[in-house]
Amino acid sequence: MSTKTEFEDSLGAARSFLHAIKMAAESLSDNRENCAFQILAEAADKEIINAQNLVDTLPEKL
Repeated sequence: MSTKTEFEDSLGAARSFLHAIKMAAESLSDNRENCAFQILAEAADKEIINAQNLVDTLPEKL
């Protein structure tokens, strides 16, 4: 497996963890806490997207 593929797999796993965090946050009774977790998850997701965009520009074999 190439380094690029491993990196893409790691980004996919990070997205899965963020999805789980968002779902868990929805169960919080305090709306402010829920909102805080949602905002943090969205910020992290944007960073993952930025990282994926960078990976997409790399050659297949590193």
